[in-house]
Formats: sequence, C-alpha cells, structure tokens
Amino acid sequence: MKNITLLLAFLIVLPIGFTGCTKDNPTPSQTPSDLIQGTWNFNNYREEYYNDAGAKVYERTGAIEISKVSFDKTNGIIYFNNGQPDQNVTYVINNNNNKNTLSLMYLGTPYAEFELSVLDNSNMTWYSEQTGTIAYTENGVSKSAKTVKRFVIFSK
Repeated sequence: MKNITLLLAFLIVLPIGFTGCTKDNPTPSQTPSDLIQGTWNFNNYREEYYNDAGAKVYERTGAIEISKVSFDKTNGIIYFNNGQPDQNVTYVINNNNNKNTLSLMYLGTPYAEFELSVLDNSNMTWYSEQTGTIAYTENGVSKSAKTVKRFVIFSK
C-alpha cells in the first residue's frame, strides 16, 4: 500500500515538473543586412585553380588593392591601400538557394557580385567562381585552368 501511495504521488507531481517552467523566447537572429554593417579589414585573398577533372592544380594567396570596406544599411565604401576612400557603392544582399549574395553597384550600375560564404559578427568572406579557359602563371610558366575560385577574407 505504501508503494502505491508513493507511485500515485509521483504521478501527480511528474506533470508539474514538465509544465512548471517555460522556455525563454530566443533572441531573433541577425540578418545578413545587419551583420554586414560596420568596417571590415582586409585579411587575405586566395585563388584556387582547377583542371577539367575538378582537381585543384594551383593556389595562390596574397594581397589585393583593398585595405578595408565599410557598410551601413544601404551604402558601402571601398578603401584602397592608400587608406583613402575610393569607391562609394550601394549594395543589395539576396538569398538564393540558401546562399547570400552581395551585389555591389557603382553609380547605379552592377559592379561586382559575390557569394557571402562566411558572414558573422567578426568574419566575412566574399566568394566568386569563374569557369572557361582561365590563364594563370605558375613559376614563370603560362598555364590554363578550367575554373578559378576566388576568396576575399575580411574581419572586424
């Protein structure tokens, strides 16, 4: 009898344990348009070259002429290595097939388009891919590839 009383008490108290607390509402996640705002410093540029079979045949890293970029809600400024603002651009971020695309426009004309392969509070990577006959030079020798993938890496 004592075991039945304990069992009944347990069954009465059990539902209270599940309903006594509610989950906090999660904070809304930031959109890509929120995350891109601010000043981003250039970190690295990388190109990867691929042959017809899709195998990577060459990679190079280095600097490009951009030192930083800065974005507000609709406009951006591209700073070149001299530290002076060079190009004022407008931008749009679109989401196609779960990929965020950054379209830069200069004087209302499309200027460049990149996939935002990384975009969080402190890191941003612009990615682009070109296919065709891509010429490059490796150790002074002219070569060609089928595809080149380009990565421009920034941090806050």
